[in-house]
Amino acid sequence: VGAAVTAQPARDRGGIRYAVTAAPTPEALLAEVAAEMHLMQELPEIETTLLIHPYALRAWDDFYPWIVLDAEGWLEREGLDEDFQIVGFHPGFCFGGEEADDPSHWTNRSPYPMTHILRQASVEKATAHHPNPMAVPEANKCLLRGLGVAHITQLVERCKRSSGE
Repeated sequence: VGAAVTAQPARDRGGIRYAVTAAPTPEALLAEVAAEMHLMQELPEIETTLLIHPYALRAWDDFYPWIVLDAEGWLEREGLDEDFQIVGFHPGFCFGGEEADDPSHWTNRSPYPMTHILRQASVEKATAHHPNPMAVPEANKCLLRGLGVAHITQLVERCKRSSGE
């Protein structure tokens, strides 16, 4: 839908890697995140990786602490937080203070739990060329509200059908 500031340049250069893991546990998933990050270190043409994990951390209450404590904590312990960012997307994401069915939640939702690994340099380059990067989150919320829940639901269902679900 064109919401991510850093996605289009990476997509245009073929720098987005999509990986699906069958990791069943948070520990196995963290090992997969580490492997993907090491792959990105070896292959600079990969600017960003979307690691889709449909079996691990399906519940939002398990996913959020894992992203904040385990994944980001690992990144810091490994000294990679200057080079990479980790962002979580989850079907159960909700902004505090918003109605449960507000379309804006889809700025951080995905059909399946997903860990997004971004190169810090790519993020900095994309945001440096944006006239107002601090306004992007609110603009994305407005974009999704304009699309509406019905349209977003159709997009998600199409995604799930194309994945065989």
